[in-house]
Amino acid sequence: TASGNTVTTAAWTGDADSGINNSKVYTHAVNLADTAAVVVNGQTFTAGGATTMSGAKWELRTPNSSILDQFTGRATSVTPTSGDLLPNFFYPSAGAPSLTLTGLTPAQ
Repeated sequence: TASGNTVTTAAWTGDADSGINNSKVYTHAVNLADTAAVVVNGQTFTAGGATTMSGAKWELRTPNSSILDQFTGRATSVTPTSGDLLPNFFYPSAGAPSLTLTGLTPAQ
């Protein structure tokens, strides 16, 4: 959490301390680089797809239009289901990717 010039961290060991809950409004909840949806504390993260770089109201782009590399199968000690968001992710082989979110409403 950023506050002014201060950055704080907190341990994430499982669903209870993930900060994810269904009483919050999430504009986008996607399980990137994975073909399975994940439900954490009542909040559904839709499957983004194993190699998909866009979906409903979101898009990942790279500077040279290349597909991001995918890392799969990272072991994690975060349990139970929030840990399912962590083992697979995209990363660039060169350049910084950007994430575009659409369908946002100001002041909501």
